[in-house]
Amino acid sequence: MGFLKQFKDLKNVMAVAPELLGQAQQVQANAQSYGMAAQQAATSAPAIDPADPRLAPIAGVDLVTYARVIKSTVNGNLGAEAVGARAQSLGVTPEAWQQAGVGWPARMRDDIGLAVHYGTVYGQVMA
Repeated sequence: MGFLKQFKDLKNVMAVAPELLGQAQQVQANAQSYGMAAQQAATSAPAIDPADPRLAPIAGVDLVTYARVIKSTVNGNLGAEAVGARAQSLGVTPEAWQQAGVGWPARMRDDIGLAVHYGTVYGQVMA
């Protein structure tokens, strides 16, 4: 009886497999489309002028310092305490880091030009 149930389950899986495959292909196509759009935006986005107000420091933390701390976090697989210590080593107080850690991602979230600029800065800074 167990074998027949397994066979029936397999038959049911095979019946929905084409639909699942179609959904997976659509997700893949969407991801590729998004990736191409992001790449196109990155190559066509004009550089941000250093005087642009979008680059104004958040709680005294400029984008370069933010990128350095984040890159250290990623490269060193740091925990929260170590991230705070790295920020402090760059002259950032814990309160300022708290504000910058929330503020910079929020500022970049809806601004693809700023996000692309951050990616460039991140690629150039030393951890």
